[in-house]
Amino acid sequence: MSGRIESSGTHGFRVLGEITFETAKDLDGFPERWGEIRQVDVDFSETGDTDSAAAALLLDWVNVARASGRELRFTGVPARLQDLIRVYGLTPLLDAAIAR
Repeated sequence: MSGRIESSGTHGFRVLGEITFETAKDLDGFPERWGEIRQVDVDFSETGDTDSAAAALLLDWVNVARASGRELRFTGVPARLQDLIRVYGLTPLLDAAIAR
C-alpha cells in the first residue's frame, strides 16, 4: 500500500498507508499543499509501516516549515517511527513538532 496524505479540517492533514523507501517519494510534494496555512497539523494515527525514509521525510517537512515561518505539529506518530527518530539522533530536531 502506498502512502498518501488527505486534508483533514482547515489546517490539518492525515497520513494514510505506509511511509517506506518505496512510498516516500509519493509524499515529497506535501509542503506545496500547505498554501497559506501557518500552523500545519499532520495526523499519523492511520499510518501503516514506516522505516527510516519516514524519519527523513519528517525532518525535511520540519525544515521546510521553519524556513517558511510555519509551525508544524505531528500527532499520532507510531511508536516504531518515534523509535527510529530516537535511534538516528533526530529527537532534538523533531521533538518540538511531535505532540505527546
